[in-house]
Amino acid sequence: MRPPRNKYSTVDVTYKTIGSLPPPREGRGVATMDKFVSIELQGKVVNERRDAAARRSLGFFLDLIFASFTKEFADVALESLIVPLSSIPSAARRSMSSESHNNRSGSESIELYDRENKRWRWNLPLIDSPSAIQTGSESSDIPSNLQSLSSEQQVALFFNCITDAVTASRANLKAGKFFTKGSHRRQWLANWSKTSLPGSTGYSRKPDLVLVDNDAMSHDEITWLSPKVIAEYTKETFQPASRIGKTMDTKAYLVLVDQPWRRFILGLSIANCDLRVHFYDHSGGAISPAFNIHADAQHFFFIIAALAFGCRASIGFDLTVEIHPPPLKRRRRSAREIASSAKETDDDPDPTEEQSILPLTKTPDPIHHDPLSPPRAEPLPPPPTPNTFPPPSSPNPDLPPVIGKIRVGDIYYEIIDILFSSTGFIGRGTICYLARYEGVYYVIKDHWVRDLDQDGICDPMMIHEARMMEYVKDIDGVPKLHGAWVVEAEEGVPDSTSRYREEKYRKMQSPRTHVRLAMTPCARPLTMFKSKKELIICIRGVLGIIQQALERGVLHRDCSLFNTMIEDLPDGASRGFLLDWEFAVEITKRGEYSVGGTGTLPFMSVNILRQLESAFAKSAAVTAQTIRKTASLTRVFINRPISICHTYADDVESLLYVLIWVIVMYDGPLGHERRDIGHEKTFLSLWSEKAASDLAIARHAKFSFLIDSDRKILDDAVTPYCSNLIPLVHQWRALHKQALLTDTVVDICDIARVLDKFIAGMLEEHPAEMAYTLNHLTARHPPESPLPAPPVATPSGSSKRLRDDVRSMGNPPLPSKRFKSGL
Repeated sequence: MRPPRNKYSTVDVTYKTIGSLPPPREGRGVATMDKFVSIELQGKVVNERRDAAARRSLGFFLDLIFASFTKEFADVALESLIVPLSSIPSAARRSMSSESHNNRSGSESIELYDRENKRWRWNLPLIDSPSAIQTGSESSDIPSNLQSLSSEQQVALFFNCITDAVTASRANLKAGKFFTKGSHRRQWLANWSKTSLPGSTGYSRKPDLVLVDNDAMSHDEITWLSPKVIAEYTKETFQPASRIGKTMDTKAYLVLVDQPWRRFILGLSIANCDLRVHFYDHSGGAISPAFNIHADAQHFFFIIAALAFGCRASIGFDLTVEIHPPPLKRRRRSAREIASSAKETDDDPDPTEEQSILPLTKTPDPIHHDPLSPPRAEPLPPPPTPNTFPPPSSPNPDLPPVIGKIRVGDIYYEIIDILFSSTGFIGRGTICYLARYEGVYYVIKDHWVRDLDQDGICDPMMIHEARMMEYVKDIDGVPKLHGAWVVEAEEGVPDSTSRYREEKYRKMQSPRTHVRLAMTPCARPLTMFKSKKELIICIRGVLGIIQQALERGVLHRDCSLFNTMIEDLPDGASRGFLLDWEFAVEITKRGEYSVGGTGTLPFMSVNILRQLESAFAKSAAVTAQTIRKTASLTRVFINRPISICHTYADDVESLLYVLIWVIVMYDGPLGHERRDIGHEKTFLSLWSEKAASDLAIARHAKFSFLIDSDRKILDDAVTPYCSNLIPLVHQWRALHKQALLTDTVVDICDIARVLDKFIAGMLEEHPAEMAYTLNHLTARHPPESPLPAPPVATPSGSSKRLRDDVRSMGNPPLPSKRFKSGL
């Protein structure tokens, strides 16, 4: 499956995002990926210490997330953990006396923990002394082909054996508010320690262990969408900069990319008998104190039990959103059965299935907080509380399938699709859902903004984007806000990343608050234009939005490729659409604004680049490196607040760069991106990747492009399909050239007249011509997946059917990392 293509993000407050350009396709190596993720997390990970004054302290974040069931597991006597001796592979058995064996119901059993020697009766590979191995002749129920397990598989069996013992000793452990039911606790798997776990990014990574739900599934359904927790195992001593530290960061990143609805990600590192819990969210991360597996056996047991039996909230899931797409039609087994096989021998796949789609694995927990799960042959959970979801509505064959539910305020929307999700640890973590409520389709924007209020006030109108949208709500072509909500971690408690940090670390890690906006209408990406005339008409419409916002005293400040879209109207026409008003500002007399929102790197104006470059030069004495390439983003690190001058002319210039990007990178309508070269092989790389190391490169390249009379650089790069749009770009460019040379501001009305005149002279592309273009492109560049069907317009507000043009990622749908196919 072809990896997702590049996307772009907005400049983001003090920890700035000035681009979102993933590494080139040939740069997806392990070392490269580890480097990018490590740089992104640099200075954002706290190494916690145990509180000596607290008897049970696991560290700040662990004490918080596991607080709800500390009483249940903290005082479990390790002597009560008894398992059949045959469940321990003979190669892993430690020396044991006959007194430690118990005969129960005719079968030999044993205590898992040896209190006398303060060690587990399980020899862990690599880190435990081989001289302690039991060499007796006792038989084992472990299949003979598993007697020579890998180190990772032995550790997985050990962890699962502990949870088996918990289930046996605490038969009264029932599904409820804080726990999964004992028979459905999660299972550790090590099947991917030698084989890459598939996912949406195209990166080849092999997690040592993954914790998954013990639900029916096929081996092929387990992807990076599946792990609830990941673990790495090694005999080396742990250091944050060591291999195990770097690979943990990268694999946690891959989990967050494919499960963007998570509040946080947890990972375990087992290094030289020391276990640490790693925590990651959109403000950075934390590492717990070390717990020796043998000497700190009580703490070690508590962590393993809490991860296996704890509710979804305790392992990072947001209980106000649920995703449960349909399963694949393959032979399905429980995770426990998969774990018991050294090699998967699944049935041949159904030849009628789409093999290029990686599914969202259906593995919800059977817990009190999950009334959306499919019914099971067991008692129903208690009635939902006000914080839980109502049951999904009855299926309707005339409507698109529902893959989940999401709450915004007091309204529960049905999720139809995931339109867009950003990547990276640090930042807003934006996800856009296509949702439905009472027959009307909405886009739910779910993201993390800077802490709204340090006093914990949950006022939705404190959300800056909501206020800006109120100012421009009467302009055609901007989103209409229907609801704003500060997501709650608990009743009345804002969901903020600061909850998981000690007070002294909160400012250092840029705390963020979780918010959601419900908006209409749905729109399609600008690159999904149906004809070149529609493309230019929509560009002209966005220019009009910028002009009307200016008249209302508002600057957008983030005009980029995926913030400019196409809105379909009820009469079959379309118009330009401008979204993402998070960094819009009210115009001031001085015209200076915080650098919190200056645009996206490939589309930044010459003026903005010049000011940022100057600001970085002034702070170079303190911060030598201000721009760093990360796993998914190009980040700007600024160690002090700065302000820059931003005018409407900067947004207009950004819109020109959007048009240029489209005509260089797209050789057909309906999102047909050229396949012969990537943008990094064109002059656009000077505006993006190469500019990441030095903003002066982008500034000089764009300045030269605007004032140079030589047309060859553009003419040679534009695709043949868009070649008749070259004269328009040159006319538009000439207006910016004149403004630069005369030190004046480009007149927005002059640009409007150029666009209007060009549109008036454009011929319509008839359906037959469009079909010929698409067929010709398909013959030249056979697509790896079918070309999308032509869009069908949907009225805003009261539509009863879903537009075909809203990106559907198959059945089940996949998170799209390429398009914001909505708001």
